[in-house]
Amino acid sequence: MKIQIATQFTALLSALVWPIANKALAMSCITVLTSIDPSQYSNLIFMAANGSQFKVRPATSEDIGTVTDVIHNAFGVWQEKGLNLKPMYQTDADTARHLIGKGFVVENSKGEIIATFSLEVGSITKNEGGVEFIEGGAAPSAFLPSSNEPIDLPHVVIFKKLAVKRQYAGLGLGSYLYNFAESLGRKDGYSAIVLETVESADWLYQWYLKLGFRTVGTYIYPKSQVKTSLMYKPLEREK
Repeated sequence: MKIQIATQFTALLSALVWPIANKALAMSCITVLTSIDPSQYSNLIFMAANGSQFKVRPATSEDIGTVTDVIHNAFGVWQEKGLNLKPMYQTDADTARHLIGKGFVVENSKGEIIATFSLEVGSITKNEGGVEFIEGGAAPSAFLPSSNEPIDLPHVVIFKKLAVKRQYAGLGLGSYLYNFAESLGRKDGYSAIVLETVESADWLYQWYLKLGFRTVGTYIYPKSQVKTSLMYKPLEREK
């Protein structure tokens, strides 16, 4: 379903280019994304073709419990399909770690939070030992390489914890939240946008492929035996 975006939201998405002159400026871009200024992205409004209006804003500490519920609701569709994914059991403490200073929420016309996503920064490096993925300040994670393609991405933006309550599926919210996240990555000069997903979440995995993502590495969690895919999409600066 096509979405008609309000003027303010459109203006933000169109601001995609922030040229990077040197390494120092690239590092300042990382600071921007790890310290989101709520006033910079407050009251972003867009409307669905059916007339429903939604507001995107940075998350606050007061949103933690509700966002946890939204994630449980959204990932419940995979639980019903027999998958065992970590977000299904996410705690408020887990939510706080990726939400505060990094996450956004979407409110409906009643002010109810019905969707969310978060951004993090990191890097991907591929060498003879495999694929090394660093997310924020966490220790490096090792993935098995999916191809012989050389990878050296020292500054990437990570798109994570996208969740839309199931009763709001089909309105295009997921697509426009992704587009919003990608626009921020382009604007701040990141070389790629990165995410983790599972191939067994079939239509979600296929959606990311259609968006232009490709798999760089895989990892199988020992306890659940769930195979996760590390995917990235290059972000070329527009001329």
